[in-house]
This record gives sequence, C-alpha cells and structure tokens, in this order.
Amino acid sequence: MSEMGFIYIYKNDGISSHKKLCRAFMCYTDMNHIRIDDKALEIVRDRYGKPSFLHYPKIHFSIAHTKQLWACAFFEEKIGLDIENEKNVDHHKIAKRFFHPQEAAFIHDSFSFYRLWTAKESYVKYIGRGIDEHFSKICVLPGHKEMIDRKEELSWKQAGVFFHSLILEDGSFLCVCTAKKVKLKINEKEVRM
Repeated sequence: MSEMGFIYIYKNDGISSHKKLCRAFMCYTDMNHIRIDDKALEIVRDRYGKPSFLHYPKIHFSIAHTKQLWACAFFEEKIGLDIENEKNVDHHKIAKRFFHPQEAAFIHDSFSFYRLWTAKESYVKYIGRGIDEHFSKICVLPGHKEMIDRKEELSWKQAGVFFHSLILEDGSFLCVCTAKKVKLKINEKEVRM
C-alpha cells in the first residue's frame, strides 16, 4: 500500500511565497488532523539551502514555481518537487550541458526534455542539493525509456527513488521525487499514479 503525498498549487499572483506556504501548511495539517500550536511557521535552511520547518521537523515539503503557478508538496518523509512550463529554448543545447549523456541522447522534443528536467530537478531537491556540478552525472531516465513519451501520469523507480510525473491541465510539467511509491492529492483531488 502506498502512502499519500499532498500538493497544493496556487496561481503565482504576487502573494509572497511564505504566505502561500502558510496557507498550504494549514490546509495540509487540517486535512491530516495534525495538531499544531501557536508557534510561528519558522523556516530554517540546511547547509545546502533546503528549507524545513523549525518547529515541525516531521513535516517535509518542497516548493517550486513557474511564472504562472506556485506549488508545494508535503509528505511524511523527504520529498522533492519541480514544476515547469514549456519555453521556447534550445532543448538539445541545455540537455547537452546539464543532462547525463544517456538522457541527452534520448531528448527528441520539448515533451521528453521537460519530463526529464522536472524529474532531475525534483531529485536534486529531494536530496537537498541544487543544480550543481553533479547534476549532469545523475541519470533519472526510466529503464523503459519510451515511457517518457507517454502523455499520462507516470511513476518509475530509478537511482533508488520513485518519480511521479504528470502533466497538469494547463500543460505544465510536474514531478515529485520520494523514497517510496506514493499516491498524490493535488488541491484535495487524488491523482492515480
């Protein structure tokens, strides 16, 4: 049986990321009947910059945003999240620089590029690192590479973790990285993975 991860997505409308995080945190704790006290929702960062809640260390989260959307994933264990909109960029040039050689060789359109980019970025957020010199050494390509081209939600295990990738209604690419297979609820709607 898989566990449940929660993702809250809001329009990126000028409200601060901290206020959105507080709103999502309240929704998450209410939905999961987690008792919280009056302590401030204070954020601390580890040496690599990964944020966590000072007073709620057992609630793990990851934040990502695009120009239009802000998203936050919560889980009982560490989690990584990325969200991206398609942009008019040279995918092959970026893949050659930032992707593992096997991944770069597989990129054939923007769809395959963004599936892999969000998986890679969710992974480095999961491990608590950013895009650094090791980013191109990490390969998140699933064993069955043709999976990447599917338009439906996907889950696969690679590099010792699970990736949960989906395309949102607005066409944004979203990927969550966790240590185990999870079900996802997005704004209280369950997504089958």
